[in-house]
Amino acid sequence: MTRDRGGLIAGTVVVGIGLLLLLGQMVPNTGSWIPLIVGLVFLAAALYRREYGFLVPGGIISGVGVGVLLQQALDEPWSGAIMLFSIAAGFASI
Repeated sequence: MTRDRGGLIAGTVVVGIGLLLLLGQMVPNTGSWIPLIVGLVFLAAALYRREYGFLVPGGIISGVGVGVLLQQALDEPWSGAIMLFSIAAGFASI
């Protein structure tokens, strides 16, 4: 019996997307966490596969996700600067 790793990974991705959509229906403000989660998935894929191609979108999207979360937590005058600094940190992490 051979194992199809591609099918297992695809099924896990589909279940994960379904769980995120279900969580978005039940918990308010879940949409602000999605960029960070997607970025962390890319970073995990970069560590697991040891391929640079996953690191680039992982760093950038994670920076955007952190910026979105910090922008909601801080007052208005600092929200734009925090977003720019977090995107810059995402680019610098590459």
